[in-house]
Amino acid sequence: MFFTRTLRLLWLFARIALALFLLHRKGTGAKAARFKRDIVYRKQAIRFRETAARLGGLPIKVGQFLSTRVDVLPRAATDELAKLQDKVAPVPFAEIKTILRQELGKWEEHFRELNPKPLGSASLAQVHAGMLTDGTPVAVKILRPGIERQVQADLLALKVLIGFLRHFRTLQEQVDLTALYQEFTRTLRDELNLVTEGEHLAEFRKNFAASKEVYIPWHLPDLTTKRILVMEKIDGIKITEIAEMRQQGINPKKIADVLLDSYVQQVVDDGFFHADPHPGNLLVDKEGRLVYLDFGMVGRIKDEQKPVFKKGLSSILHGDSELLTQVLVELGFVLPHADLRSIRQGVDLLLSHLAKSGLHDLSTQEAMRLMDEMSQFFLNQPIQVPTDFTFLGRAVGLLLGLLETLAPDINVLDLMQAAARRKETPSLDRDYEFILSELRDYLATILSLPRSLRSIASALEQGRIPPEIDTFELSAQLDRLTDQLKRLTRLVLVVGAIALYLLFRIWAG
Repeated sequence: MFFTRTLRLLWLFARIALALFLLHRKGTGAKAARFKRDIVYRKQAIRFRETAARLGGLPIKVGQFLSTRVDVLPRAATDELAKLQDKVAPVPFAEIKTILRQELGKWEEHFRELNPKPLGSASLAQVHAGMLTDGTPVAVKILRPGIERQVQADLLALKVLIGFLRHFRTLQEQVDLTALYQEFTRTLRDELNLVTEGEHLAEFRKNFAASKEVYIPWHLPDLTTKRILVMEKIDGIKITEIAEMRQQGINPKKIADVLLDSYVQQVVDDGFFHADPHPGNLLVDKEGRLVYLDFGMVGRIKDEQKPVFKKGLSSILHGDSELLTQVLVELGFVLPHADLRSIRQGVDLLLSHLAKSGLHDLSTQEAMRLMDEMSQFFLNQPIQVPTDFTFLGRAVGLLLGLLETLAPDINVLDLMQAAARRKETPSLDRDYEFILSELRDYLATILSLPRSLRSIASALEQGRIPPEIDTFELSAQLDRLTDQLKRLTRLVLVVGAIALYLLFRIWAG
């Protein structure tokens, strides 16, 4: 069975690879060529989506993974792949009971009942409602029988395809296929181990233990194995069922506020976020709390990445292209062979466009449009986004869609600022640390102007311009100096205001 399946996948991959090879052989730089590229990519994405829907299993996961890779595929392809629904025909309950027996032995000793009809059935697992012997309602997630062997067979076909594509130099310069394969298999490995998902759930529950507005269900480690996860069964309203929410006296705008606030905590504070916040994974319970479900797909921002990530957000808000380019390198977005000067030019254009668009009244539609522009920029540069950050991009995209449904008239920036204000606590130590940190950063930049800029200034004084001067670099350095002087002026004003504030606090306290 698996041999036939592998051959079908290889045939599918071969047809797609040939179509893309012929396309890239002709080039895709001009506008007309890009239009043709989109047609070819859309056609191949549809072909893949239809075959994956028939085969189920790993191809669905591949399609979902690639639908997040806006840095690798054009929007025409990712849009089609995003339509791939992870819903397949359920496995007969007799086979499910076999898994239960293999994993738990006499499973009937733990459950008073288990509904043969699943609550949901996906490519890797399905979920059944049940009741423990003490009457506690639970949801039982069970891996599909034989899924591990099926995945291994499918991965073989995928590995053969990647080995073939690596021979195309132009593709290799744009995409690190080996890294992409390793990232995919790592996330897949986590999804195939329900003990890992249970650990994710426990970590989220701990992170939100103090929250009265967000609820994370518990799970039972003693009844959880690699192939079975037993967790609390939650009944609630699907987050997109606005009319029912209102009937229950729940304000959708309040839920939108809680949703975004919870993501601020996950990304900025915890560095651990739910990467698949689609409507099926978010409920509102009878107490009006936001409930997260399904923790198979999560992302992490490492401790050492947090300050760099925040620096990147700051560089976008301040229009600092040099800093943003540096951040992209530090976060591992830039491929080794990339021309940083070219990327800096691209970043300059992108930030200039964002500045012209305006970020003061940012609706959800405008935020999604800006995300599209960022995606287009990544696609056209030798940039490959690490998986956790593509997961974050996917999560933000889904989040914006939900916010648009819950509260169409909200200003995204207002909501984010409000969420950030709620997390701030007064601290003299933090205020002093902020001032010293900002002074160090700004003064270091001003006082350590590049040697090339000083030599250019000297040449200008003598009425000569050296022939080896890079005019783009000169312009960039002058722009940088102007920006830093403006920021230093602002800093002086801010430091003065904070100093008066601190003096007032000391005097008052």
